[in-house]
Amino acid sequence: MTKALLLRAAILSALFMMLSTFVMHTPCRNSNYTESQFTSFCYSDTPVQFAAKTLPTDIAPVPHAIMWVIQKVPGEFLLHTVLFQLFISAIFMLLTILVSKFPAHAPVVGVMMALMPLWAFTSFISSDLISITFSTATIYYFYKRKLEISAVLAGFAIASGSWTWVVALAIGIQLYKYASIKHLAKYAGISLAISLILNLPRIFSQLPLLSFSNQYGDGTPLYLWSLLSGQGSPEGLISIWIGVALTVFTIRWAILSVFDYRVELLVLVFVCIQVITDTSISPQSLSHILFLLVLCFPSIKYLLKVNVAMIVYIISVWLNYEADSGTRGINPINYAVFSVILWVVIISIGFKAADFMSVPGDDEVLASRNFVIEK
Repeated sequence: MTKALLLRAAILSALFMMLSTFVMHTPCRNSNYTESQFTSFCYSDTPVQFAAKTLPTDIAPVPHAIMWVIQKVPGEFLLHTVLFQLFISAIFMLLTILVSKFPAHAPVVGVMMALMPLWAFTSFISSDLISITFSTATIYYFYKRKLEISAVLAGFAIASGSWTWVVALAIGIQLYKYASIKHLAKYAGISLAISLILNLPRIFSQLPLLSFSNQYGDGTPLYLWSLLSGQGSPEGLISIWIGVALTVFTIRWAILSVFDYRVELLVLVFVCIQVITDTSISPQSLSHILFLLVLCFPSIKYLLKVNVAMIVYIISVWLNYEADSGTRGINPINYAVFSVILWVVIISIGFKAADFMSVPGDDEVLASRNFVIEK
């Protein structure tokens, strides 16, 4: 198959996945779409955000600007929700095209990216696909050795929310090791400046640039303990500090490593640490692992096994919300079991990525390209 044909196949696969997601959400629009978070398969953050007279202040600057424009279209929150879903569908197609053109992979990987079933369960939940696409573009242009463009996109990625700052961090480590301090300073300066400019409205509005929830929820050990014991969920940021410590350790390990490695492997390690140590393992956060998984380990068999484990966890989270509302729900013990399975999967993914970073000769993709940036 030619590259052009594979690119068309990737675009059609992305269109098929988004149409499948629309079909999955059609009953929600006919019944369960209300001005609050939906239950079961209709769970989403975006409708409640569009239902508010003003968008919540905790949305990252780039998605906030996009949602603000959509909210100005005459109509009710349901129309705005559908328009946003159409925008997300376009973003997903762009993501698939980017992956198809990745210099480190065969174009068929774009088709694999589009057909991962987890997207149907996560793509319409929130605005995370925006930050994922900017992150992918950041890595893409870094591999193309267009550092200025990559740095600008890194700034947009950081201003799009979630854990996208670890992409710039991983690239910074690569520049420190294989380029020069000048390259590193320039890259960091551009990305931070762009992120700061995009955050100016928040700064002028005296809104916090960083926000953390100290209430544990969705699949975390302390939340499960409170659910099974019947006691209130403890507060605190102990898991966040554990994540910071593990991240610092990983930074030191990556800097001292004598082996060359793909930057997405290090990003995947960072994201796994962030997800497993956050105060809530939200369903949408798993999409950040998924896109990196496809870039790092393009194996259909492996990807589908991971997809199944993550989808089961997401369904258990939705059913747990229903249990809180007094409807059918899920048994807390079953919920705990599915959560523990997810922990094991995420930890194994992190170790797999670390193994590929530290063992020379295992990475066929790495052997097919010349990474080193000219000083």
